[in-house]
Amino acid sequence: MVSFEVVEQSNRPNKKVYSITDEGHEALQKWTVAPVEPEPSRSELLLKTYTLWLADPAKALKLFRAQEDRHRSQLAHYERTLAAIAQEHPAPIKVQEPLFGDYATLQIGERYEHAYVDWCRWMIAQLEQATQATGEGL
Repeated sequence: MVSFEVVEQSNRPNKKVYSITDEGHEALQKWTVAPVEPEPSRSELLLKTYTLWLADPAKALKLFRAQEDRHRSQLAHYERTLAAIAQEHPAPIKVQEPLFGDYATLQIGERYEHAYVDWCRWMIAQLEQATQATGEGL
């Protein structure tokens, strides 16, 4: 499936440079279009959200604000990376180009993070209303 060549280096350990074989290339082509099994969702934050009725809303606000910050940061990273790709490759990236895989996965990552930030903001608004209704501080 793969082969390698040892490259001798001075002042460093030798390194191996791997290459995909014709057989490996064929197997990868088949695997790429094979059906995908559904993945179970395992999110600790969603589990905590499910039991949020047990939590102090003011303390939960801190959790969701931190999550919003984390996901906003990741979203900004994806947006910068996509902008760099667009600057280096102004023409649309074709599906047949190796860069398309990077571009496509960044697209879903950007969309995911955008949705997560929106959801966190919605949760924060809900928790702020709850703390105001109970007279607790933010």
